[in-house]
Amino acid sequence: MRRSLLLILFTGLTLVISGAVSLRKPQAVTYYIDSAAGNDACDGKSKKQARKSLSRVENLSLSAGDKVLLRRGSVFHEMFVIDGALGSKEKPVLVSTYGKGEKPRIIAPDGSQQAVRILNCSFITVEDLDLSNLGTDSEMRDRIGVNVHLQDYGEAFDTVLKGLDIHDVNGRLWKGEGAGVAIRFTMNKDSVCNWWNGIRIEGCTIRRCSRNGVTFSANHTRGNYHPHRHVVIRENLLEGVPGDGIHVVGCDSALVEYNVVRDCGDPWGGRHNASACIWPWSSDHTVIQFNEVSGSRTTWDAQGFDADYNGLGTVIRYNYSHDNDGGFLLICDDGSARKTFSAGNGGSRKALGKGFLREVRTATGTLTTVDRKKIDRFFGREG
Repeated sequence: MRRSLLLILFTGLTLVISGAVSLRKPQAVTYYIDSAAGNDACDGKSKKQARKSLSRVENLSLSAGDKVLLRRGSVFHEMFVIDGALGSKEKPVLVSTYGKGEKPRIIAPDGSQQAVRILNCSFITVEDLDLSNLGTDSEMRDRIGVNVHLQDYGEAFDTVLKGLDIHDVNGRLWKGEGAGVAIRFTMNKDSVCNWWNGIRIEGCTIRRCSRNGVTFSANHTRGNYHPHRHVVIRENLLEGVPGDGIHVVGCDSALVEYNVVRDCGDPWGGRHNASACIWPWSSDHTVIQFNEVSGSRTTWDAQGFDADYNGLGTVIRYNYSHDNDGGFLLICDDGSARKTFSAGNGGSRKALGKGFLREVRTATGTLTTVDRKKIDRFFGREG
């Protein structure tokens, strides 16, 4: 009897210990990808066992603290798909680089919808990559550089795009008809309400991308308004983007600051329709500050900034706008939109800052002249 009791106690203790072991969090894993010296037969868990292809990442179950590191100097002629990565606030999934040299290059094959696709991910950072998506068919619809997408996901958290060099995305130029874009956040709207709680786009360069730079899709109608929150777009450079530079759609309290948008010429004779360099639409309480925009040359609009309709409380302050065909600012709401679709454009403030603004011309809804000496002093460009 005593021996039986001891056996039962020992068995119970073994189960408790085994259960404790099984509850331990799995150790984070680092995967290495090297286009030159890698081998897809390897497990990728060390530099000497690096894998060769980006396609080997798509089926990985990436979790908190996991890393996917691409060797600098690598060149990948394939699309990069990151599917279902789920990090944590403290330990996001990181896609980055290792080694020395140029940023890893991702060159999308001809006919690719995007160069990088981030699907149904939360708490993820993607940084320090060079990517392009240049196709032979310039009329291809929805050609994208980086596509961040939610499919029947719900609320996604903290997607960070940092230090990406996105260039030569030759998408379609027609506004609203499959226009191309460098960075686009998209979602399906069929059955599940999707939105992001945390987006940061920082320190990226976007060059020669048509038609747009940064855009969003969202549940933006007032009858079904579920905006993205905690959106920050900061310290990015956009050059040679002939359409909308930074287009904030369906966001609440987005912050757009310290960006430069320049040389947004019109070499196609206006085929890509109206645009502005930085503007919110169907977004509330957007703050746009400390940005410099210039060289907007579209056939109409062509302002540096636009406070557009279906938005409340837009603040545009401490910005520098120069050499734009449409002037500094467009304030847009003709009152004709359906109530479920538009909350008007109430509370917009059209100030660069005290003393910066000299004159307002309202005949066309645009505002033009600024005190350039004060602007130069503000940005440290005196002398």
